[in-house]
Amino acid sequence: MKRRYSSCKDFSWNEISEKLHNQRFTSYIPERGCHAACYSKSDNSMYMFGGSTSRYTPLSDMWNFNMESLEWHRVNQKGDIPSPRSLCTLLDAGEILILFGGYAKSSMNPINQLVQFFGDLYYFIKEEQKWIQIRSDDSGLPKLASHGASILQNRWMIITGGSSGEDFNGDVYIFDIKNQIWSPVKCLGEGPNPRHGHCQITIDDNNILIIGGAGVIKGAYSDVFLLTFDTNIENAKWKEIKVNPIKKFK
Repeated sequence: MKRRYSSCKDFSWNEISEKLHNQRFTSYIPERGCHAACYSKSDNSMYMFGGSTSRYTPLSDMWNFNMESLEWHRVNQKGDIPSPRSLCTLLDAGEILILFGGYAKSSMNPINQLVQFFGDLYYFIKEEQKWIQIRSDDSGLPKLASHGASILQNRWMIITGGSSGEDFNGDVYIFDIKNQIWSPVKCLGEGPNPRHGHCQITIDDNNILIIGGAGVIKGAYSDVFLLTFDTNIENAKWKEIKVNPIKKFK
């Protein structure tokens, strides 16, 4: 498999003014960071969940941004609503969204601070606007935040890296969305050092790309790795992608 990656120079940013669909709202969406968001193809919208305020207060509200009307809608969540958290992942999987992991800090004061990492998993049924907590054997999966996550073939969720508070994860886990089963992935080749805060992208039905992140050995990383799964999605192989330096463009 031969691929060529190059810089994208022909694009522009456009800021979208904040519009709330329900005029009864008297305030804007609270400012936040470290929230989870994903694009939902079935209803052409973006969903956003959680995050934390500048004072580290975790949030559990959910918003939907309509890509046609360019309006925000606050989601009236029902069911097993995930507890307030940041640094979790939210992925689109057809009729559902999948939320995994995350982190919550109780206060800015280190003396009174309670820190919690999550290893729970939820399905959000779009049509019903309802959360369902999925309880399954986690196969030794650590509680993780700031991990990488992506969907393959609309059937498998792949988790890489992340922080468990005391250490960084270097393993790969796979979740069978249909049968609700976790499994560790046997990976060949020399993979990335344990890290968190990296970018993880689905390339096609069998390949994901890992970009950058932060860890103990080197601090911040700028490397790129390709993870290729076999046909049965049981085994995978790492390959580092050599990236040639590019000239800065104006």
